[in-house]
Amino acid sequence: MQISIVIPTRNRPQCLRQCVEALLVSLQGSDMSYDIHVVDDGSGERLRATNKAMCDRPSVTYHLLAANRGMAVARNLGARHAAADWIAFIDDDIVVDSDWAGQLSQILSRADRRIAGIEGYVRGTGDGVWDREVESLRGGLYLTCHIVYRSSLFHAAGGLDEHFEHEGPYHEDHELAARVLQYGEIPFASGLKATHLPRTVPLLRYVLDSAKRISQLLNAEIYFYLKQRDRYHLFRNAQSFWGTYRAVALRHVYSTIHRRSLSVLIRHPLQAVALAVATAFEQVVAWCLAPHLLRRYLTENAPLLTPAVDIAATSAHWGLRPESALRILRLEHSALRVALFRLRRTPVYDISRTIKAVGRAADCAPVLRFYLRVDDVFFADTSDMEIFLSVMHRLHVPYLAAVTGNDMALPRANRTLETLAASGASVGLHGFAHSGSFGPFASEILQMSLEQIDEKLRPVMAEGCARGFRPIAFVPPFNAINALQIRHLAQAFPIICGGPETARFTERFPGPIVLKGGSVYFPSFFPFYADSSTIRRRLRQQSGTLCGDICLTVHMNRECVDKCASLGRLVESIRENLHPWPSLPFRTKGAR
Repeated sequence: MQISIVIPTRNRPQCLRQCVEALLVSLQGSDMSYDIHVVDDGSGERLRATNKAMCDRPSVTYHLLAANRGMAVARNLGARHAAADWIAFIDDDIVVDSDWAGQLSQILSRADRRIAGIEGYVRGTGDGVWDREVESLRGGLYLTCHIVYRSSLFHAAGGLDEHFEHEGPYHEDHELAARVLQYGEIPFASGLKATHLPRTVPLLRYVLDSAKRISQLLNAEIYFYLKQRDRYHLFRNAQSFWGTYRAVALRHVYSTIHRRSLSVLIRHPLQAVALAVATAFEQVVAWCLAPHLLRRYLTENAPLLTPAVDIAATSAHWGLRPESALRILRLEHSALRVALFRLRRTPVYDISRTIKAVGRAADCAPVLRFYLRVDDVFFADTSDMEIFLSVMHRLHVPYLAAVTGNDMALPRANRTLETLAASGASVGLHGFAHSGSFGPFASEILQMSLEQIDEKLRPVMAEGCARGFRPIAFVPPFNAINALQIRHLAQAFPIICGGPETARFTERFPGPIVLKGGSVYFPSFFPFYADSSTIRRRLRQQSGTLCGDICLTVHMNRECVDKCASLGRLVESIRENLHPWPSLPFRTKGAR
């Protein structure tokens, strides 16, 4: 068994010495081979020499960052030099137990491919007010001071997000875990023990840095939320950033003091006073930061889908300049709409404004093309299916029918699929059972790891191919799917759909967006994600102002309320601009 170990350090040679020597004692008494990478994150010149000399040992390599870049940058640098299949991240103030390497060897030898990492046990030491802040006795914290990741998945997930160093040195370990957990499991290993060395906190400096500290913490917190909206609640006692912010703004002093035992506070009165003063100041500063944080929440886009976008192909399709295309191709985010959504249930996003912005900015307004998508085509709703198919046979226009994997596997599915095809339909896979929930979201897909999605997908695609009805698109149930899942599913489908719920997980891109590899993200938004009557009315109102490719999405059961009469009128009004899904003009050569 082989392990690579990455140790970031800065200006703490005494701690580093204890850390490295404890690791070497443990490793040399085990059957593991290893390489250790110490990354000096801009220590002072005298201390650099001390650190470098300390690393003059077999299998220990010293790497220097000339300036202080932050722990995320240092860890990523060490990970790039790691040679083993597993990378252990150990902070310089962590001392592993003597049997650490033996325990890790046993754990990794039993780890199957579902294991993406191992979370280690961290015990705090010392008796000060701050000494127990870095401690993990039951897991679920994913502290980067003592954690092991499968190297291939660490790199596949993108490593640590170095942007956190601009926000503040907080939460990058949680955000990394949120991504890696989509590739597999990170179990807690209580037997993989390490000790966190006592902390020394300069009291006056701690108080004076209060404003900077709380500002960095909250800015890092909102960035974490913007990147991981769907998984944020797994790491916090709140469903959104604002739940966490309320806790800080309203009871930060109480919560901070309450986390310490009364006996410790009594034994360290000066530390206790410094803590109380600093947290009181932090709470006041948190109130003052509210407008800034609200602005970030409403306007900022974390890089979710952008890394997967073929910017050249997307901008060429829309007739936009590459440097401005992704900025223009974003839905507006109205604070008033967000605030009133729970009361009025009116749509937060309106794609009409984005289309008008594209029309103004494009060198030549894109040709208007409509693509009809019908969601919730459930085979079990026999009466609705009969009505719907009868009308679509009469209309005979191209459309995408969103069918679940369970429905496609039914014994009678072949006949129904043939009838759908005869009515003009192409098949989109509408998830597997169209059921489930994930924290605050109605979803079947969000709670699945990428491997779980593949396990569900393989038999469905095989069944579809065997019957001659391989789905050409993936239509996420409840329109809830995150950017990483979109990028993953784009390897199997030429088209990934979405809707209003998808906006928060995809930087508010309305689509169509060409992805690297040629597949397309093509969601649907209000007023074209509605019932047929609403869509038809808005099309009349906006006649002459629309351009580009627009996905019109209706739901079978809603349309069957009036026996699909409204759907029929909508289709007749757009027939000349309605295009078939399999021949999407923005598909590139790489599309499957």
